[in-house]
Amino acid sequence: NCRFENNRASSHGGALRFVHGGGNISQSDFVANEAALGGGAVDCSYASAPTLDRCDLRQNRAGWGGALSCRVDSSPTVIRTGLRNNRTGNVYGFGGAVFADRGSGPRLLVCTLVGNQAAFGGAVGCFQGSFVDIDRCTIVRNSSLGLGGGLYCVDSSPWVTRSIIAFQSGTGVESVGYPLPQLGCSNLYGNSGGNTRGPSMGAGAAAPPIASDPLFCGAAADSDHPLVLAPESPSADGPCGLMGAWPAVCMLPPIATSAFVLEVQGERTTVRWSPVVDHPDARYRVTWTRPGEPERGLLVEETSDNTFLARTREPLAADPSVRFRLYVRDGQEPWVLVREGGYQTGAANKASDGVPAVAPLAVRNWPNPFNPAT
Repeated sequence: NCRFENNRASSHGGALRFVHGGGNISQSDFVANEAALGGGAVDCSYASAPTLDRCDLRQNRAGWGGALSCRVDSSPTVIRTGLRNNRTGNVYGFGGAVFADRGSGPRLLVCTLVGNQAAFGGAVGCFQGSFVDIDRCTIVRNSSLGLGGGLYCVDSSPWVTRSIIAFQSGTGVESVGYPLPQLGCSNLYGNSGGNTRGPSMGAGAAAPPIASDPLFCGAAADSDHPLVLAPESPSADGPCGLMGAWPAVCMLPPIATSAFVLEVQGERTTVRWSPVVDHPDARYRVTWTRPGEPERGLLVEETSDNTFLARTREPLAADPSVRFRLYVRDGQEPWVLVREGGYQTGAANKASDGVPAVAPLAVRNWPNPFNPAT
């Protein structure tokens, strides 16, 4: 829950640079940062492998890698993160959102790449033996001034599965040299320069890509609009399941949570919850406070898909005045309090639900094992 805004670097990493480094950046915003060379928001060099989880990287600018640059065996993991409206700024402007070269292998999982621009590779530029892993991503309306509106690959082998690459200004995926891009279980459609150009091959045993209108609900041209799919979308229930980062439901329900539990072990308290409704733009914040004191934030961890926790080591369990609060936020919307609880006499491991779950909850039989009807 940090915000890095309007920072400048004369070389690499407008906001952060990792060199032989790692770490976890969670639920943070990187806005309008700039680097003269690589990585407008974040640069990873020399075997660095940080994790960016549920972050928002927008309007950043760099010589290459408008949002993220990965060089020399670096392999960051980027999960449920939006990379929107980032830019590169010179003749070597490769990778409007993400740049990778020299054996780097960044992993993009359930990410949204929209409105990015570069000279080569509007969304992603892959070079010199890099092996970018792109899984369950939505890559839409990016543009290049030269080649590869979506992905531009030179002597590299990105692995693209269960993703949507649509409506780029330029080619969807463009490749030069060897090894080849691996494309499977994905939807490449409506890219102005053609869906693919140059050699590519199937991704192992995965089904070959399709070329069908993904049927986004609402204005796909709006980079801030959730790119949810219509229930009848060909990307909603394909041979490998859902394609892209967003669910197939046009009316995206509000974020809601189920049980909100306090678990006490000695002086450590763990707050645990599971969202009933979750999506890539969802953010979570947990605080604790005593009467008359300011709220103090706890680090939120996503332990598995759809399970979250926050911990404190402070000795609070004997204090019945302590209150824990869970806030949720949808994209850039304000924080909303959805749960509040404290220690209960005789049941210190159970939080009281002072605030009910957000309603209503829209339920849809997806994935539908009885297609076309249940």
